[in-house]
Amino acid sequence: MNKLSGTKFFLLLAAGYILLEFLSWIGYNQPILSTGLFFVVVLSVMILTWFRPGLGVIAVLGELFVGSQGGYMLALGSANIDGAILSLRMGLFLAVFGVWLTRTVLIIFNNFYQKRLGKTSNSNNYSESQRLVWLTEMRALGLLWPYLVLLSVFVLGAGRGIVAGHGFNNVFFDANGYAFFALFPAFIEGLQDLRARRWLWYVLAAAITISVFKALAVLYFFAHRMFYIAANMYVWVRDTRVGEITLTLADFHRVFFQSHLFVLAGLFVVFLLAVQAKLFRGLQFWLPFILFAWGLVAMLLGLSRSYWFGGFFGFLMMIALLIWTRCGQSLWKKMLIIAPAGLLLATGIVAFTYAFPYPDKTGEMSLTALMGRRAFSLTGEAAANSRWELLAALWPIGFEHPVFGSGLCQEVTYTTSDPRLIADMPDAQYTTYAFEWGYHDLWIKFGLIGLLAYSWLIAAILKPYLVALKLSRENKNLQNKKNVLIIIGITAGTVAMLVTNLFSPYLNHPLGIGLLMAVAALKISDSFWSESV
Repeated sequence: MNKLSGTKFFLLLAAGYILLEFLSWIGYNQPILSTGLFFVVVLSVMILTWFRPGLGVIAVLGELFVGSQGGYMLALGSANIDGAILSLRMGLFLAVFGVWLTRTVLIIFNNFYQKRLGKTSNSNNYSESQRLVWLTEMRALGLLWPYLVLLSVFVLGAGRGIVAGHGFNNVFFDANGYAFFALFPAFIEGLQDLRARRWLWYVLAAAITISVFKALAVLYFFAHRMFYIAANMYVWVRDTRVGEITLTLADFHRVFFQSHLFVLAGLFVVFLLAVQAKLFRGLQFWLPFILFAWGLVAMLLGLSRSYWFGGFFGFLMMIALLIWTRCGQSLWKKMLIIAPAGLLLATGIVAFTYAFPYPDKTGEMSLTALMGRRAFSLTGEAAANSRWELLAALWPIGFEHPVFGSGLCQEVTYTTSDPRLIADMPDAQYTTYAFEWGYHDLWIKFGLIGLLAYSWLIAAILKPYLVALKLSRENKNLQNKKNVLIIIGITAGTVAMLVTNLFSPYLNHPLGIGLLMAVAALKISDSFWSESV
């Protein structure tokens, strides 16, 4: 990016995401093309990762930002979950993990060989190519032991699941999401590269821009009854596991993309960047403000109560940290202007997309009434009723093995209100090992030791951020107010995800795990924060 301005680099990345969406659409209908593109992308990332590990990490995160639940935008085989042999996410995982593992093994053998020859007597004298950078950094950040303990808990949970007779195949698929943690050392090593850290912000901004635009396009085609395009778009979005499209009222469709978790987490950073700039003046204000409003569009389109609930507690954390660090003293008035302005702009964008008169638009509705109905309908609708029925069934199962858990793939049967499931099972009794209640999922499968181990790792990840804020409060470090606000934004976004996990499981999925690993890898340093945005 040395020869490109930030704006040009952003536009280049946005164009890349548009190309990916186009190729995914074509590849969905032409599996041979999808397979060919899969190999091109994965092999390219593998080569780049060998020379620049940070680029591999960016590629993995870049896919998470838009790939949502399954990462099937491209695949080896048919580009949908039923026909795919390997998703793009799995391909990128294998590429980056394979390169990291190969480099680690080569360094270990080289150091062992050099030691046998007596050429090195002190590990502190090793060159960069001889050191296990990830090991050094994870020790320094206090991440190594929490990480190893959590991995041990996962292995124990898998073993208990197999011994309990839950079936090896089912246990494997249930453990699939947790396996993403194997990339943690690669994340730590790759994001030691300052340029990679800086590029990551632009990748996230481009992903948010294109992903939200895609969601708006879905709303437009469905709301205007352009059924030929909408039907193709529906099966593409559904089968590639990018999101959910559900009719609500008067042609308004809920468009929920699971990858908008990163939009939720990023909202706090761009909001605070807009707040610290001169109000309504210059790119320093308008760029983060537009991204803030654009992110709120995703929160409105998704109609996700889990996101709203998580966002509310993230907002409370942001306010608390602003008060604690004394950074909010001159910002409160601007916050009271920018937050409503962003929400008003986002609402206007959604309303304009829905009500645009071409082609003929017949359905009418109150967007405000829809949002209020969604926010407060905690019972009385199929999804909400099913979730509460599931919660009631989870408690007794959890208390069967409260300390060590019942193992992976522990099944629970509950009464569902989902009409799609009832159509196949008239008694409405549904059995599953995938639970909406995220922390109950961890407790039932790994017990209290699993919850404690995960909490230990999360605390270790957030500790450097809180220490940095404490130092800034004591006027000992990080005096740049912009840097402090970025740290507050990242912390608040992480809390928003952790609260969202109460109702929608993310800590057992690459989306939530990837966010945690990225936050951990963004090591606090003055040089990084002064140049990152």
